[in-house]
Amino acid sequence: MRRAPSPERTVAAATTAVLPARTLMPIDLGRWDARRGVSAALACCVPLLLAEWTGEPALSWASLIGFWVSLVDAGWPLRHRILSVVGFVVATAIGCFVAVLLRPSPWASGAFALAWCIAAILTRVWGDASGSAGNLSALSVIIALGDDQPASLEAAVEIAAVTMGGGLWGLGLALCIVRQRPDMPLRNALAAVFRSEAAFLRDVTSDRAVASRTTPTAPSQRGAVRDAIEKARDTLVAARRERFGDGALLRRLALMLGDAEEVLRALLAVREMLEDAPEADPPHAALAGLIDRLESLASALSSGSNAAAPSFPSVPLEASGSIAANLRHAVSWTDAAARHLAGPTDTAAPDRAIVAESRTDWLGQLRDNLTLDSLSMRHALRFGLTAASLTMLTKSLQLDMGYWITLTAIIVMQAYPSATWQRAVQRVAGTMVGGLIATIAVYVLQGPAAVLVVIAPLSLLAMAVQSASYALYIVCITPMFILITELFSNGGVLSPELGGVRMIDNVLGAATGMLATFVLWPSWESRYLRRRLADDLRANGAFLLAALQNASGTITPQQADAARRRAGLAGNNAEASLRRALDEPRRRPVDEIASAMLVTAVSRRLSGIAAAIMQSGQSDDGQHDQARRGLALQTQIEEVANAIAEARPPAAALHQPIPTPETGEVEQLVSRAERQLAIAAEAARSLSAKRGPDSSS
Repeated sequence: MRRAPSPERTVAAATTAVLPARTLMPIDLGRWDARRGVSAALACCVPLLLAEWTGEPALSWASLIGFWVSLVDAGWPLRHRILSVVGFVVATAIGCFVAVLLRPSPWASGAFALAWCIAAILTRVWGDASGSAGNLSALSVIIALGDDQPASLEAAVEIAAVTMGGGLWGLGLALCIVRQRPDMPLRNALAAVFRSEAAFLRDVTSDRAVASRTTPTAPSQRGAVRDAIEKARDTLVAARRERFGDGALLRRLALMLGDAEEVLRALLAVREMLEDAPEADPPHAALAGLIDRLESLASALSSGSNAAAPSFPSVPLEASGSIAANLRHAVSWTDAAARHLAGPTDTAAPDRAIVAESRTDWLGQLRDNLTLDSLSMRHALRFGLTAASLTMLTKSLQLDMGYWITLTAIIVMQAYPSATWQRAVQRVAGTMVGGLIATIAVYVLQGPAAVLVVIAPLSLLAMAVQSASYALYIVCITPMFILITELFSNGGVLSPELGGVRMIDNVLGAATGMLATFVLWPSWESRYLRRRLADDLRANGAFLLAALQNASGTITPQQADAARRRAGLAGNNAEASLRRALDEPRRRPVDEIASAMLVTAVSRRLSGIAAAIMQSGQSDDGQHDQARRGLALQTQIEEVANAIAEARPPAAALHQPIPTPETGEVEQLVSRAERQLAIAAEAARSLSAKRGPDSSS
């Protein structure tokens, strides 16, 4: 319930990276959360004990709602936690109240399921936390509609009251058990930034990165840094609503985010310099020392300390020329981050970090998504129609607990077909194991108290591993929900056949969910991939042009850094789009995949070249020469990007000047960018010849 050398080398390396993207059941052992597990287990088990003690099986419903509160609870900040959980509980209580009154009629049940599910799923436009609450509220209403117990006003009031009670119980436990220092989410978010930068550098220094400079690993790590920075930025914005004393801590951490941004720019320039000089050995000692500094900062942040390690490692700058200059720049910003961690002399919010709070137009966000052009709207309609159709069908056929088919169908349905395919495989595999556990349990256990022998460890483990492995989460949660819903629907009596029946229901539901995803407004990523590849090239090209303008003194470094941020976000969107297209259940030619990945590799190179231009300082050339070069580059970038988006070959061969030893550093970097654009043009020709990833463009 609920990631240049010759194009040939780049293509070969890019194609090799396809397989990891297809891993269906990843396990991240570093993301276990024992506190959430304990909170969820208590929220689930105590109501079951009360059900046994009072003889009221309806209290089993409170255990379900209490467990779901653990899924809705965002953990931080406090006000957001309370609002999200209370909103979920109140809305679910209202929805279940109405559902109980309407469930005798298949048509009324179907109409209400359609309206409720569309509204609930549309809450995803307000963020992941709201989307999770809406999804679980929809599941609750589907269960209430599909239950076979008699419908009456008394039953409706009872389920609403039990929903409120179970939700408040779960919230109270979460607030008492899942607690942390108010500043720790900020510290952990910043620690993730410095760790991702260390991982980025580690890839640069690895033997594989030295042997093949343009590997897919480095761009994907660069994307991980940008993701971590954006998450830290969002966390800082949310923290402005919390109490942090006089605000000095918030300013210090905001300054550190600005320091991390500067480190990233220097690292991009370092990587670009190394990629352009394959015959030169990278300065391993200097890079290793910088990695140690970054990890020291991350460790200090995660531990809650206000100082980096006492033996903050020095960095031997034995590199030559521009590489040494960029390394020196990165080192200086790690020094600044260490000073800001201990306590800055600065009192104003930094210009380098964008932490200003912006007002959210909630109604505007919803209004913008009330169209079939919106991914969220298409998913909500697909979800609602599937839930309504299956609710009416199973009730008309009078299937015992037929809502399990509906539940599985809408649980596996994701906004993207690739995610639905993976979720269905994980769901069915996990359900087979979980159903077997439930089948064995019902042969030896009867009643809520006895069932706790199974439910207590399963509920604890389910929440502890939820972020680590979806498949293992399903293995734990399937028998748990089979047992709880059976107790709720059948008055505390367990049937020995229920495990096998639920496994059949899950297979039927998963097949139906996949079919609905592939038939009802499918959002095939391959239809949009060209557009995102073109946007990626344009955004990184815009950063390159901004770097040239900064070198000529026509714009400020802050304006160029804003363009760098937009380029990073566009790059992450393109790489995510490419991964989704690769994971869709249809085969794609290897050379077509490689051509698309080559475009993202070129975009990353343009970003590195732009960072190197910014790091080089003011150019010796005049503003007229800079403007001329910028105009020529802009024309080339737009032509190649338009060719990719429109599935056509570029209009003409691009100019590739050969720099001479007398050419200035900025001019050499511009020539390098033009060579990269020529590679992107070749990739565009290859994609147009096959009507590549987006044949509908």
